[in-house]
Amino acid sequence: MPYAGKNVMPRTIAQECLDMTEWRQYELTKAIAVAMAESRGSLGAWHDNLDATGKLKSRDCGLYQINIPASQVGTHMEASLRTESLDPLVYLPVMRGNINRALTLYNASWVRNGKPDKRLWQPWVAYTTGWATFPEAWVWLHQDGVPVGPWVPTGRYIHKAIAGQMNHHIVNGTWTAEKGLRVAKEYYCPKFNVDDSGLVIKKGILAWNYPKTPATPPSDGVGPRPIPNNGV
Repeated sequence: MPYAGKNVMPRTIAQECLDMTEWRQYELTKAIAVAMAESRGSLGAWHDNLDATGKLKSRDCGLYQINIPASQVGTHMEASLRTESLDPLVYLPVMRGNINRALTLYNASWVRNGKPDKRLWQPWVAYTTGWATFPEAWVWLHQDGVPVGPWVPTGRYIHKAIAGQMNHHIVNGTWTAEKGLRVAKEYYCPKFNVDDSGLVIKKGILAWNYPKTPATPPSDGVGPRPIPNNGV
């Protein structure tokens, strides 16, 4: 995927997503993790989807990789969802437009387990494959479904989301760093099964000291893998 334009920090995503009343507490954590997993926080990111003949079918745009048909590529619709501008007067409205569109998808009607529901995080493959909330820092490399190694770093999206959510409060002055660390370790890390031993205070905000690369291959030859889900 090409990344372009402004890369926003997880705490900035937290700030913007807090305007969405549905995204509070743990749902906010998921919202940040999904954005990081989909685009790494790149407001100009895009990914083109091609058909079997190589013709453009659609494009995934911006922070939440919102999909538009090929007919809208290069139009105002694309410009409202992604931008390569580094001017905050340009990129902030685009980021907010992308987040608003993500919330619309989140709230769309859906049938889950045979019952009427909302889509929630179902539209995002980064979430339904389990990668957005995968709590491990390292994963044994698989190629074409075959575990071959070596250990490689995961995206650590949920780690970044937890720290970013706490740092939003810390940087805004509503929490001390000590309170952010306590809340993260008492509630958020356990909720998402994240080992909190590497979460520390650095320069007044929360940061991660990730564990070193495992010294030996996984005992089962496969290693930990994310668990797919239905978007909840």
